[in-house]
Amino acid sequence: MLPVVPPTTDVLSRADAAGTELKRGAVVNVLALLASNFRGIFTFLVARLLGPAVLGTFSVAWASLELVSKIAVFGLDNAITTFVARSEAVGDHARSRALFRIAVVIVLAQSLVIGAIAIGTIWLVGDRLSLPREMLSAFTFILGALPGVALYRVSNSVSWGMKVMKHDIFSRGITESIATTLAFVIAFAIEFNALAPELAAIIGTTCCGIVALMLAANLFQGGPAQVGVISVRDEVAKLLAYGAPIGAHQLLNALIYRLDVIMLGFFIGRAPGVTLATVGIYGAVLETAGGLRKVNQAFNPI
Repeated sequence: MLPVVPPTTDVLSRADAAGTELKRGAVVNVLALLASNFRGIFTFLVARLLGPAVLGTFSVAWASLELVSKIAVFGLDNAITTFVARSEAVGDHARSRALFRIAVVIVLAQSLVIGAIAIGTIWLVGDRLSLPREMLSAFTFILGALPGVALYRVSNSVSWGMKVMKHDIFSRGITESIATTLAFVIAFAIEFNALAPELAAIIGTTCCGIVALMLAANLFQGGPAQVGVISVRDEVAKLLAYGAPIGAHQLLNALIYRLDVIMLGFFIGRAPGVTLATVGIYGAVLETAGGLRKVNQAFNPI
C-alpha cells in the first residue's frame, strides 16, 4: 500500500504555525537580552562609587569566571535543550522531568568540584603568577558565583526545550539585574568595599539561578507519573557525551571573546599604561558595546 500523503493545506498550516512560534520565541529572546542590559546600572555604580581600579579588578575576575563556568557546565546547557525537546516531541514528559533533575545535579556537582580545584590551585601557585594580590582575591571570591551561573544556564535551557522563552526575562533580565544592584548598594553602605562587586555578583547570580530553577520546575508540575524505569547512568552518559564537544566549542568561543580582558589583566604593571584603572575603563566600554549589540538585535530580521 502506498503511503498516504498529507494534504497540502495541512503541511502549509503546520509550517505557518511553526514560523509563528519561531518568531514569537525570537521576540521574547530579544526582550530578555534588552532586559539584561539593566545590569549596566551595576557597572556604572561600581565605577562611580569605587573607581575604575576596582571595576578593572572585577572585570578580569568576571571574565575568568566566564571561562571556568564553561568547564563546569560542560555543554549541558545546549545538550539539555535538545534532549528535553526530543522527549517532549514524542510525548515522554516523565523523561523530560528526569532529564531536568539529572542535569541540575550534574552541573551543581561539577561547579562545586571545579570551584574547589580552582581555589586550591590559586592557593598553591597564586604567588608564582606575579598578579596583583587584589585580583587573585577577587577571582577566588567570585568563584562562589559558579553554582548560580551553572544553575541558571541549565534551568533556562530546560525552559527553552519546553518551548517557554519568557523565563529568561524574569531570571536574568529582572532578577539578576535587580539583585546584583541592590546587593552592591547594601555592601557599599556597610563599607564592604574591597569585594563589594564580587559579593553582589554572587548574590545576583545565585538569585538568578534559583528563580530559573523554580520557573523550570513549575513546567513539570502536574505531569503524568513516570512509567517504567529510567537508567540514570545511561542518561548521564548520553548527556555528557553529547555536551562534551559543545562545551569545548563554548570554552573556545569564551576564550576568544574574553581573551582581551584576561590578557590585559596579566599585563597589569608590566606594560606601560596597563593598570587596573585602564582595564576598568576598557571593561566598561566593552560592556557598553555588548549592550548596544543586544539592542541592535531587536532591529535584525527574524
